[in-house]
Amino acid sequence: MNSFEYNPISTDIKFKLKCECGEVFDTDFLSVPSPDFDAEGEHYSDSINTDVDCVECPKCGKLFEVELSTSFYGGEGYIDSDDVEILDVVENNPDFEEYISRSIFEVEHNKIDRIMQEIGAVSLSDDTVNYLYKLFYANLIAEMEVYLYATILKQVLSSDENKLKFLANYSPFRERKFNISEVVGMFKNLSGYIKETLNKLVYHNMSSVSKMYKDVLNIELGDVSFLKDAISKRHDIVHRNGKTLDGKEVVVTKDDVIYLSKQILDFMYSIELKIKND
Repeated sequence: MNSFEYNPISTDIKFKLKCECGEVFDTDFLSVPSPDFDAEGEHYSDSINTDVDCVECPKCGKLFEVELSTSFYGGEGYIDSDDVEILDVVENNPDFEEYISRSIFEVEHNKIDRIMQEIGAVSLSDDTVNYLYKLFYANLIAEMEVYLYATILKQVLSSDENKLKFLANYSPFRERKFNISEVVGMFKNLSGYIKETLNKLVYHNMSSVSKMYKDVLNIELGDVSFLKDAISKRHDIVHRNGKTLDGKEVVVTKDDVIYLSKQILDFMYSIELKIKND
């Protein structure tokens, strides 16, 4: 089996292959599946979408099955045959403006805006409406976490240089001593090790996230104090059934949801601009 990785924002991908018959050939571009932006599971792996296609050797006519699986945190592919060798992988990536329009958070932002409009068009009790606004509010923070995770992972895995920079600059690694067997095991599957490490982090701890973005990507997230109250309110909604520590009911209005959504969307755009201009 031939395996490879690709950027999850790629639109198309093609290969230079060597068939067992000796033929070296370029394939046509294959369409890359987008992540499932509407995934509602607890794990980022719930966002995986998979497509299967075939490529044909122009000399001997043998068919090779290509599987592409894209999620928030990366793209992985396989050609399930030992009769072909992958010599090169070429990706088509969207331009910056197209990438912005496909961003994880903007999809969620638009979905929530649409649902709130639908709520306003039907007759619901105040309790039901208030409950829904709390869910939307908490979900905005969750989507922001997904974005922060997917973005730093995409940047780190984009090159071997960035992978090594992550190992050298991520503070928990700098402060720990590794034995030789650990280092060998790490480098056997460096991308997998990095994914596992980043997947364990808590992305609403903005202090540690800001430090990681600065240390690893040299990107300043700027003033994130606006998120402090929102994250605290989200914690009350998710972990205390919508009540504060002293038992008071958390109140979330439609305007609160709209305001937080706009703030986080602007925050995401600011990160994209810094990455683009880095």
